[in-house]
Amino acid sequence: MDKSIFKELQTKIDHETSLRDELSSRVETIDQETKVLRLLLGEVEISNNEVSIDITRSTEVIKVKIQELAKLASEHSYYKYVNVWDRTIQEVACLILLATWRGALRGHEDKKYQILTLEEVGQILNVPVYPEEVKFHISIEEYLHGVLSISSELARFSVNAVIHGNKEVPLKSLQTIENVHSSFQLLSLKNDSLRRHFDSLKYQLKRAEDVVYDMRIHNLLD
Repeated sequence: MDKSIFKELQTKIDHETSLRDELSSRVETIDQETKVLRLLLGEVEISNNEVSIDITRSTEVIKVKIQELAKLASEHSYYKYVNVWDRTIQEVACLILLATWRGALRGHEDKKYQILTLEEVGQILNVPVYPEEVKFHISIEEYLHGVLSISSELARFSVNAVIHGNKEVPLKSLQTIENVHSSFQLLSLKNDSLRRHFDSLKYQLKRAEDVVYDMRIHNLLD
């Protein structure tokens, strides 16, 4: 057997490994910035006006880094490498949805207490969305995971809001989670990961309901 065949295969393996490492490196830089953005979003309840500037700046950094990733990824097979970045894009989608829901993203204050569409998330990040299938894009599944994740964040925000005397956020959170829950029931989820994620939504709904219930029995609602 001609051993040169294996040398050629090794060259291809080395190239693929190098490419995957480069993609992973770019994803890691996005992950680092999403941690910053998540921390900033946790401060919205305390200093909304001041922190919104930093949230907008952090979002712009993420936007640039995702565009850099998209440029490299679009030169290669999407479905071969999508597992490198899909969880990161889910997290980014969640944080963008959360920032706009809180009215903390400059230029998108009119989206407060609303869930952005997939297309709107793509516009903010300036990257393609489904049905672009060949090149890098935000998939439907990544977006839906982001929507489900925001429900968990809103349930947590409800508790923090009560502590800081905000009566509106718990009510809006419950309303949003209820809408997400009812909307997802219209879907026929074939994706196992999405179905499991949706199954956990009922716990977030119960958590948000409990917060509002406690507010009522303690006469905290007008």
